[in-house]
Amino acid sequence: MSRRTTSWLGGLLGGSEQQDVDRFSIEHLRHLRDVLSSNPRVNDANRDAVVEALRSIAELMVWGDQHDPKFLEYFLENNILQHFTNILQQPSNRRGEVAIQVLQTLSMLIQNIQSKTAIFYMFSNNHINAVVGMHFDFDDDEVLGHYITLLKSISLKLNKDTVQFFYDKGSFPLYTEAIKLINHHDGMVRAAVRTLTLKVYHIREPAVQSFVISQPASHYFSRLASYVADQCQVLDRLLTLLGSASATATYNVDSCLAEVEDLLSYCNDILSTGADGLASLVLQCLWESFALPVIVNPLVMAQQPDTPRQQPQSKPMLQTTLITHFDWCLMCAIQNNFAAL
Repeated sequence: MSRRTTSWLGGLLGGSEQQDVDRFSIEHLRHLRDVLSSNPRVNDANRDAVVEALRSIAELMVWGDQHDPKFLEYFLENNILQHFTNILQQPSNRRGEVAIQVLQTLSMLIQNIQSKTAIFYMFSNNHINAVVGMHFDFDDDEVLGHYITLLKSISLKLNKDTVQFFYDKGSFPLYTEAIKLINHHDGMVRAAVRTLTLKVYHIREPAVQSFVISQPASHYFSRLASYVADQCQVLDRLLTLLGSASATATYNVDSCLAEVEDLLSYCNDILSTGADGLASLVLQCLWESFALPVIVNPLVMAQQPDTPRQQPQSKPMLQTTLITHFDWCLMCAIQNNFAAL
C-alpha cells in the first residue's frame, strides 16, 4: 500500500498545500500539528477533523518509534503536547470522542517511548500531570477506561527519578485521583488502581512516602479496609444462598471470594513494600475495620450464646470460609501487631 495519500484534513481546514503528502513523514506530522494549532477550540464543524488529527498523530508516533527517532524529536521540540492540554481545557472535550482520542493517544505515546531522555522530556513540562488532574466524564465507561489506562501507562514508567514530575509540594494527582476508584464496579479499573499504588509504595522517596501515610491521603487505607469488610459481608449473604446449589449461586460466591482474596493479597503486597510507616498504618486499618469486626468479634460472640447482641453479627460460615482461604502471613502480621489489644 502506498505511503502517499491525499490529506482530506488539509482540504477541510484550509491547508491546500497538503494535497499530497507522505503519511509517514515529518512533513505530515507538521501538517497534523498545524491542524491542531489552527483549531484551538473544538466545535461541531471541526470535531471530526481534530479527532482524526489526534488519531493520526498516535499512528505516526508509534510508527516513528520503530523506524525513525526524528518523529519523537519533532513532537517534543514543537511541544505538540501543549495542543492536547489546550483541547482538554475546554470542559466539553472531557467527554465523548475527543476525550477518548486524546487519552488514547497519550497512552500510546507513553507506552511506546523507550528512551529515558524522551520520557523525562515528555513528563517534565507538566502537560501529562495537568491532564491527570482534570475532571473527565466518568459516567462514560469508555472515557474512564482510557483515563485509567493512561494512569497505568504512567505508573509503569514511574520511579524515583520520574515521580518528581507528578508529585510537588503536597500535590500528587496521579495517586489521589487513582485511589478514588478503589471500589469501582469494574474489576479492570480496580486492578489498575492496585498496580499504580503499589508502584508508588515501592518508590524510596521520603516526600512521597510521607505523603501517602499523612492525611488526607492516608484515609485511603481506611477506605480499603472498609471495602474488604464490605465484600466480606456480601460474601456472607451469598453463602446463605449457596444451599440452593444453583450454578448462579456458586458462581456468585466464587466471584466474590476471588475479589476478597485479591484484596487481601494486595494488602499483603503493600506490607511487602517495606515503606517507612506504611505497614503499621495498613495493619491498624485492617484490624479496626476488617479483622476485629468481621473475624474476631463474631467468633467470640459465637462462644457466648447468652450475650445480648447489639448488632447483627456475621455467621460462622463466613469466618470458616475466610480462615480457609485467608493469607496467613497477613493474618499473623495483624495479630502480632495488635496482640496487646
